[in-house]
Amino acid sequence: MPAAKERAQHIVLRPGSEPLKLKPGDPVSIGRSAKCALTIPSQRVSRHHAEITWEGSVPILRDLGSQNRSRVNGKPVSEHRLEDRDEISIGPYSCTYRKLEPGAQALELTDPDSNASTLPSMQDAISGIIDALSLRELLQSLAQHRKSGTLEVFDTESADGRIVLQEGEAVFAESGAKRGEAAIRSLLQREQGMFRFEAGGVPLDLSPNLEGVSLLRIVLDAQTLDDQRLTRRQRFGDLGDLGSL
Repeated sequence: MPAAKERAQHIVLRPGSEPLKLKPGDPVSIGRSAKCALTIPSQRVSRHHAEITWEGSVPILRDLGSQNRSRVNGKPVSEHRLEDRDEISIGPYSCTYRKLEPGAQALELTDPDSNASTLPSMQDAISGIIDALSLRELLQSLAQHRKSGTLEVFDTESADGRIVLQEGEAVFAESGAKRGEAAIRSLLQREQGMFRFEAGGVPLDLSPNLEGVSLLRIVLDAQTLDDQRLTRRQRFGDLGDLGSL
């Protein structure tokens, strides 16, 4: 009996998560809703933003009439036949489609941006889940490495945020209606969501709202406040136990 013919593998490499394996014929929903196969927790993403369907063994990315459109390789699309290494952008989130032919090395399934442990190398673009790497640790590393670029933070429940850095110092920050240092402090309180940092210069149309403020100082102040809150909780917890005596 002849051996079964091996088929190509269809993979979506996702920042901060395991690769998503696609099965020909099975559609994949993409959007803000927790019911989507690929959930993107950002207010810039529609609840049902896009989907991947199939024409035979060819995956097709279809935008579902979203306000902010879906993009492939930087260009807005309504419908696109995916090809190997296409970069799909949904709101602030980017992932990569891979088609691996039979016999492809398992190493190719690894997305260099998918693990927060890549942070020390400070690549041009890093992404991840806030649960896996706190924003405090991330900002401290960006400051210490004197990086320039834009950090985006997004989740379903809170307003999306943005911090622009120049040589390790924040020059602009926003989170909902908050601006400047207040925005950074608000973002540092996030305990869930995702982030993406892309290295580069300060946008030409940006009006800085942070001057002479040390990013490291803000981060260390946030750490001090967290330590104080933890100490108070432990102290009051011990006092509360006296009531049971």
